[in-house]
Amino acid sequence: MSYLARALLEELADDPVALERLRELVGNPETDPFQQSAPAFTVRSLAVQLGRTERSVRAAIGRGELAAVRRGRGYVISAEAVAAWVQAPPASSSARSPAPRHRRLGPGPATRALRRLQS
Repeated sequence: MSYLARALLEELADDPVALERLRELVGNPETDPFQQSAPAFTVRSLAVQLGRTERSVRAAIGRGELAAVRRGRGYVISAEAVAAWVQAPPASSSARSPAPRHRRLGPGPATRALRRLQS
């Protein structure tokens, strides 16, 4: 922190009215960090901001948990959508649909041909 910034903060600490006015003008990033950081995110910038992987952000978009708008080959995610996603309770594992089971196929053409030759 620079000398000027430190001196300014020391002066403001002595004047509660000026300090409150500064808080009104600047806002409080602790109350809504996503509104303060950016109006919108890309998948990469959101992953960096949250300390997650890009894959996990894309998966949340794919599951419909995180609202996003497709722009070209990427997504744009609003700060409001991020705030709603972060504050939403996590989905329970029982709510997920089971993994798709592979359909058992009948004998392939080679197997059918061998059976015909044997009979």
